[in-house]
Amino acid sequence: MKMSVDLQLPDDVIRDLITLHQAGEASPGTARLVEQYLREHPDLAVRLATPLSVAPPVAASKDDCLKAMRSTKRLIAWRMAVMGFALVTMLVPMTFRVDSTGFHPLLLGNAKFVIASVTVSAWAWCVYVYLSERLRRAGLR
Repeated sequence: MKMSVDLQLPDDVIRDLITLHQAGEASPGTARLVEQYLREHPDLAVRLATPLSVAPPVAASKDDCLKAMRSTKRLIAWRMAVMGFALVTMLVPMTFRVDSTGFHPLLLGNAKFVIASVTVSAWAWCVYVYLSERLRRAGLR
């Protein structure tokens, strides 16, 4: 089947399509379009055939690795401490005492303390989520 390309395709469109074509994921029609376009534009074919120079990976020094490990350990320790603090400030208003007459809440009668404790707990959970997100972005969660 003969196909003619009457469209004026920009080179960047063909660069996008060549990636699919080289990976074997392009449809037969797209593959034919790319091949014909490259036959008609040999300068682009040469540029696309030339591999790009890639800088070699830089090896991290032992000091950099230790520094990163210490930083990560510190971040994990902070996250654990913040979680403990958040749990305590969340649960303290719910403490009670038990005696022969039943359960008696210790702090629920003090509304200001309960509001302050819940506010501090909410702040601590936000910090915990922030620290968890930092660890997740670093791939360490």
